[in-house]
Amino acid sequence: MVKRLSVYLLVFGLIVSFSLFLNACTKKAVIGEGIEKREEAAKAEEKVKEELKGEPKVSQPLKSEEADKAATEAQLREEELKKQREREEAAIKEEAAIKEEAAIKEEAARKEDAAKREASVREEFENTDIHFDFDQFSLTNEAREILAKKSSWLQGHTDLK
Repeated sequence: MVKRLSVYLLVFGLIVSFSLFLNACTKKAVIGEGIEKREEAAKAEEKVKEELKGEPKVSQPLKSEEADKAATEAQLREEELKKQREREEAAIKEEAAIKEEAAIKEEAARKEDAAKREASVREEFENTDIHFDFDQFSLTNEAREILAKKSSWLQGHTDLK
């Protein structure tokens, strides 16, 4: 009876764990597919609009070749100006990034120096001992100076226990 019950429980546990394993590995639905289809449809609509704009209407007179050349030259000049502006903006961004990186490095160096100074002061605090005279409770002048330094350091570092 007990063996049968333990076998049933074992089989049930295996079935549950196997079903959890299979359900955990199911492929998730990708939302991006719908977005890509919308983008493709929007691009197709833009192409159709551009084609309609490019076709001359019957009521409009045809442009001369000189006007076409002037328009293409103006368009080329605009593209060159855009490229030049982009290069200038990229140079400005690069300079700003270099300055920011230098500032970050400088700040890190300052923090590291401060941490080293703090560590040396802490090490000095922990390693200097206050000595009493043998079998007496009175302090020497040197021990009093050390005690004064330690008390001022502890007052400055209230976060320590």
